[in-house]
Amino acid sequence: MDNSENNLHWQHISGQSDSHVLPLSGNSTEKNNTVKMHPRTAHAFALLRQDATAEGINLTIVSGFRSFERQCAIWNAKARGQLAVVNDCDEEINMATLDEKQQAFAILRFSALPGTSRHHWGTDIDVYDRNAVSSEFVPALTHTESQRHFRHMHHWLDKQITQRKAHGFFRPYQHDDGGVAIEPWHLSWHPLAHYCEQHYDINALSTLIENTADFALKHTVLNNISEIAERFIVGHPLRTTAG
Repeated sequence: MDNSENNLHWQHISGQSDSHVLPLSGNSTEKNNTVKMHPRTAHAFALLRQDATAEGINLTIVSGFRSFERQCAIWNAKARGQLAVVNDCDEEINMATLDEKQQAFAILRFSALPGTSRHHWGTDIDVYDRNAVSSEFVPALTHTESQRHFRHMHHWLDKQITQRKAHGFFRPYQHDDGGVAIEPWHLSWHPLAHYCEQHYDINALSTLIENTADFALKHTVLNNISEIAERFIVGHPLRTTAG
């Protein structure tokens, strides 16, 4: 194991810099079929994908590295009604019936607060099995979709992670404690993700949000940052043994 984690700083952990990730062409539904990942994550994913191929699974990345700006755009679109916010049953929530705190927490159920997304780190990916669907299929990353199309992939991933054969990948969101919802499609590479998780800086995060000109629900988020950190950030430690 090298010391790559020593080169990861707050600018990387908060998604403000992408100098720690490189483009990985192919095996992705990202724009231009390119996804960015930390090189060590990419190496581990190549091994996991090779194993999946032997099981008839075309393990394909939907999303890899995501910058602070991109996460902020997603956050703003959901807060302003331009993207749907759904509940655990994949049903759209009428945000107009909620107060601002309830709106923020409804978004946080499935979308990370900008500056806190694990996708900032280059260690986390969302995946699906391309062999299980048609070439025109566009993944939505919902529980309904996972049950309908990707049960084989998820069962295989369960087995690999449990048997410690997942090359360091695990599911960070597999327990529901009222914070982030369960996301079986979300994989994280433990060796670097563990380091990033332990180096959140809530004060720096608050400053980052305060200084971001276009940040929906900014004051509500800042006024509730301690509760948000406990439920959706600091309060969600790595709960599973990496495979």
